[in-house]
Amino acid sequence: MFLRKSVNKIACALCIALMVPAMTSAEKLMLDVCTSGVTKPAALEYDWDDEWLDHSSYEYNHGIARISGAIMSTVYLQTKYEGLTTLLTEFGCERGTIEDHNYAFVEQGNPDKTGYTFAIKDAGGRKLVIVALRGTTGRQEWLSNLNISNTTRKRERYHEGFWNAAKLAADDLAVYMKKWQIPADARVLVTGHSRGAAVADLLGAILTSGGNMRMIRHDTKAADIDVPKFSLKPDHVYVYTFATPTTCTDQEVRLAAAYRNIINIINPEDIVPQVPFRGGSWSYGTIGRNYILPSADRLSGDKERYNALLENMRKPFAALTDGKVYEPVHHSEELARSVKNMQWAIGSVEHFYKSSGRLGWKRIVDMASNMPVEDDDGIEEEYTGGTAVFITKHPKKSAGLLYMHATQTYNAWLLSGSPSEIYMPNNPSLIKVRMKDAPVSLLDDTLKFNISVRVTGGETLGSIKAGKLSLRTEDGSPDGRRVNDAELTAVGDGEAHFTVPEGESSEVTIESPSCDMDIILTSEIEANANNGLKQGELTSSLDVHLTKGKPQTFICANRELHPAG
Repeated sequence: MFLRKSVNKIACALCIALMVPAMTSAEKLMLDVCTSGVTKPAALEYDWDDEWLDHSSYEYNHGIARISGAIMSTVYLQTKYEGLTTLLTEFGCERGTIEDHNYAFVEQGNPDKTGYTFAIKDAGGRKLVIVALRGTTGRQEWLSNLNISNTTRKRERYHEGFWNAAKLAADDLAVYMKKWQIPADARVLVTGHSRGAAVADLLGAILTSGGNMRMIRHDTKAADIDVPKFSLKPDHVYVYTFATPTTCTDQEVRLAAAYRNIINIINPEDIVPQVPFRGGSWSYGTIGRNYILPSADRLSGDKERYNALLENMRKPFAALTDGKVYEPVHHSEELARSVKNMQWAIGSVEHFYKSSGRLGWKRIVDMASNMPVEDDDGIEEEYTGGTAVFITKHPKKSAGLLYMHATQTYNAWLLSGSPSEIYMPNNPSLIKVRMKDAPVSLLDDTLKFNISVRVTGGETLGSIKAGKLSLRTEDGSPDGRRVNDAELTAVGDGEAHFTVPEGESSEVTIESPSCDMDIILTSEIEANANNGLKQGELTSSLDVHLTKGKPQTFICANRELHPAG
């Protein structure tokens, strides 16, 4: 008997996970949202309810996400216009609590700095500390973006430049919270865009763990936990990041249930979330949950729906850009994949540092070193996303390339609809284990067949062991379902199906303790109405001979299967 959850049930579960708590004492706020390259702020209306902060940060909240979008946009204009000070005051923060750090284009002694602002809002008797992190502006921060692991020049657990910036922000935040006597039951909202999002991703993990990253791994180096301790409750730490570059190579940390209060909102048309490279020998990713915005590629099976969503999105986009029309990058995910696949030309992290070629670290650093240091006139627009290089090579796509990474694009999507409308389901791989001959139930305890699915190097997510089915589903989300992680979804006569998280690698270990057996192991993208694929497309298949009592392990990465080792 199949235990597979239907696609409709999965969709319903996802919608439940995205639901916003019912408003009880909501108010309407008019906020002046400033964005780079625009001559005047956009006065937009936002909902806010202090009681949202009584709900766990592990529940996605669309109202908090929208407010975070306004904040992460306006932080770029803080130096020149104090735009963020204006917005935070409109939001209800006490002006005297607003404190800026590291906004100069050059900060001596802090090569990996990023600019950020702290503020405090009294939210109906609850203290809300806001941390807004600015994206890349200036040569120094571009060089920090290229600091993958300058110290060891090897692949490490965290991106060194982002991690150093997050530790610096944690140090300053600890001093700030002590200065203002912030209680342990306070709430903290962390947000940022681009480089600021990467730093927010790591800072969110630091705050959630209390400054003790060993809560995830016991072999953590001392340098990894050289951050101040925090006594905040994890479900009071709200983290919403936008256009988030990858930060961490440790898949167990990235997928840990403890960090599912970190929400990374990603436009699949944007190339920035693909670097440092996802998958392959680099194997970077973001900590927490990724929420994917619409694209023509993601909705290739429902173009009518995509066009309707795009039309709705263009209205707030026009308001945020002095009337411009949003033009998407068609076949954008192919562009993103081409960027990700550049790692095959570059080689490993070690080779990146050693190479003297055009794509080597030294040549790229030399290029970044020739960028302007201080240029107030339009520097935010020049550095936002760093898409100018791609525009020169793809002039016909200039409009889409210009806005694929822009704060206006992310804000417009959030303002255009509800979570169930604007967030796309993942496209995980569907793995099938099928007996070749004389199929019997894999749950037959006389067969004693064993299958184990685990995050590569991490926890077991689902298994069949001697006829018993075990699923790991606890994750802190409202519906108790691991939305991003592997899950055993079906068991029938002679076969078992399970899903593998999109963009992550997993290990599949199979053993037949009682007899030799021939099986077929296949991987294919999970088809649905949105992506328009048919079951069986994009398939990788292996014929496997199991010898009695000898387990075999296979790796599934990017829908490709191969033996481990």
